[in-house]
Amino acid sequence: MGLTIFAFLAPPILLGLWARARTRIRDTAWSRYFLAIGIGFSVFTLSLGVAYLAAQPYTLEQPLALFFTRLAAASAAAGYIVLFRVCLSFPYETRNRIADLAAAAAVLGVLALTLGTPLYVSHVERVNLDFLRQEGPLYGAISTGAAALGFLGAAVLLFRSLAMRSRIFQQQGLILALGIAASIVLGYVTAIRLPQVGRIGSLYLVSTLSPVVVAVGFFYAVSTSRIFAWKEVARRLVSYLILAILAGTPVGVAVSVFLMVKAFPLISFLGAFFSFILGARIASAFVNRFLDSIAGRKRYREDLQSSLAHVDLAGGRDAVLKEVHGILSGPLGFSDFTVLAEDDEGELRPVYSTTGTSLSIRGDSAALGTLTERGITVLLKTDVIANRSYASVKKELLEIYDSLRAEAMIVVREGRETLGIFALGARLSGGDYTSYDYETFRAVYGKLFVVLYYVKNIARESILSTVDREIAFSSQVIESIQENVDRIAHPKADAHFIARSTRKLGGDFIDFVGLGRDRFFFVVGDVSGKGLNASMSMLILKTMVRNFLKEEKDFLRIAERANSFIKENLPKGTFFAGVFGYFDFAKDSLYFINCGIPVMQMYSPAFNTVIEIQGDGRVLGFVRDIRPYLKLRRVPLVKGSALLISTDGILESESLRGERYGKERLQRSFTANREGPAKELAEGLLRDLLAFTDNRMEDDVTIFTLKYDTNVRSEA
Repeated sequence: MGLTIFAFLAPPILLGLWARARTRIRDTAWSRYFLAIGIGFSVFTLSLGVAYLAAQPYTLEQPLALFFTRLAAASAAAGYIVLFRVCLSFPYETRNRIADLAAAAAVLGVLALTLGTPLYVSHVERVNLDFLRQEGPLYGAISTGAAALGFLGAAVLLFRSLAMRSRIFQQQGLILALGIAASIVLGYVTAIRLPQVGRIGSLYLVSTLSPVVVAVGFFYAVSTSRIFAWKEVARRLVSYLILAILAGTPVGVAVSVFLMVKAFPLISFLGAFFSFILGARIASAFVNRFLDSIAGRKRYREDLQSSLAHVDLAGGRDAVLKEVHGILSGPLGFSDFTVLAEDDEGELRPVYSTTGTSLSIRGDSAALGTLTERGITVLLKTDVIANRSYASVKKELLEIYDSLRAEAMIVVREGRETLGIFALGARLSGGDYTSYDYETFRAVYGKLFVVLYYVKNIARESILSTVDREIAFSSQVIESIQENVDRIAHPKADAHFIARSTRKLGGDFIDFVGLGRDRFFFVVGDVSGKGLNASMSMLILKTMVRNFLKEEKDFLRIAERANSFIKENLPKGTFFAGVFGYFDFAKDSLYFINCGIPVMQMYSPAFNTVIEIQGDGRVLGFVRDIRPYLKLRRVPLVKGSALLISTDGILESESLRGERYGKERLQRSFTANREGPAKELAEGLLRDLLAFTDNRMEDDVTIFTLKYDTNVRSEA
């Protein structure tokens, strides 16, 4: 009786799969067909469950059970009729009114013959777990005919798929055909073979899961728009098989031995439990040691990330892009490669191309606008062809692909501005880019962002020929960061900051974003490293934090996502020591998350002293799951208070005698300079530091000061 739950769980699964697929196939024939199939099979499973529960043993008149048995058969047959109609044209959305009318007529005919006459079944009853039916003359025709129609449709679709030129359409057709065939086999085994031949009537209602198999196949057929990495799937399956044999078998034997010790339940439980734990540890170690190289292409992705992180940006634009071309084409195996970058007029024009294309894309292009709205950064040609949600811009996107002779594009954006596009040509092997390649492109996006930013803003011959390349790059990076800062302008706040970089190279940065009249978000910190690499990492992180701020409502999630981005996209070993916070002047409050900021001091007029407020914090970039270590703190802002935030450069600066500046000197300087406006306070702190170090700076220094609800104001 408990297995009737499958009959009632199937409908929400069927309709849920349709709802998920609808985001991609809205307003298409496939959405309507999917819904019709989902409704038909939902009625089948519900009716079968009701009929099974309503049936009684040794009772002649059972109208309720009889009606729902007939309804189940009719709705299942209707579902397979619609599936057959789908197989005639899928995945092409071609109109065929004759086929639609023929399918509708067949459905109505089956309903009339099954529900209105005893031709299908004339009597049903349930004896123990066996569901017995007195068959009518059309029982075999309807039951076998529906299954045969499904198999015929799957066969037609299989042969049609093999003849398709598009590999993604081939894959979609094969997935649907496989889903239909697997569904029929499951239904036959559980509804006919086991109950009638194997005398296992208890599994009869498992047959209500067969429509779910069809729906899963249909879902993946209409929603998958990337080629599966079949070799990787096979390797993964082989690795799991090896793991099951080498680790699963001994663990299973050990657990079974302990479970046989019934006289001592505690020994039985603890033995089985520790066997599982030990087996899991051994299996994990085995996977990390041996199977990773078999199961996937992890090494290829990591090598690609490492190579892109070490691109020599001092070689000039053409040399840089040629090096990037070589790095990408090695493991991916393509020859055609084009890079488009935004010019001063906002159009994307080729700056490097092996095809000689002269294509230019307007900044207000509908295709680019669609990608921006959806946040798309990686787009394969198979996505455009097979993902029906791109229908409105499909023609324009395919024209771009054809002009660039491309099969994959990586669209680099800063906020809503498209900086450029990397267009990768067809693979020399003739294969398509797979879902694994897609994930790889997403993984190296941060590295390509750096290259594109360099190409767009830095690599100009007029600059490179007159100024040292590293200095030119970092100078423009620092300037770009400062230009994008929303200055804090509020009647209650007087704020100022100083960002001083040694040789104009480094990882310190500060950013402010206005969130309304009374609220300002800020981030202050230091990205590890020196020179050019630190400047690049700083720029990327600053851009990504702004993007996270637009997407997240949970303040902790911004720091959490920043940690993940540093861990997954920036060079290995990169970390960020800083603070994320926001001022809410309406509530006279400062909220912040300490992520390793070394200096957060506040002058309190109530105590007439300077106190440290940062507490403990965890640097970002070391731990994969940083959430447990993030703490949101609130500090009240009172009239006359003053705030100081600084990176570690000010503390670690040394005098000619090798003495460190340290927190005590900083606190004394803070106390001595706090009476003036925020600008004078910041400049006084820097002036005292330079006097201590004899005007030498060995590390970047960032200082932020804020005077709250004060009469003294800094100059605009």
